[in-house]
Amino acid sequence: MIAEALWTLSRLIATHRVSSLGTLRNGSPFVSLVLYVPSSDYSAFFMHLSGLAVHTRDILADPRVSLMISEADQADRDPRHLRE
Repeated sequence: MIAEALWTLSRLIATHRVSSLGTLRNGSPFVSLVLYVPSSDYSAFFMHLSGLAVHTRDILADPRVSLMISEADQADRDPRHLRE
């Protein structure tokens, strides 16, 4: 089960390039879409951020962030089932 979950996770990370970046803005959550690429061993993520973007200023003020990677919704799949 763990091997299957790791394979699914690595496939998700490797095949998607857009993620949701959560930062703190004046103590409240702020979420934006960002491009990313994982390091070869998946130990880090590199994000394409603009120096002019709100999320970049948020990170400089408070480096606590979250990154959510998810696959796009597929209308032909039932979201109540975890397996394909």
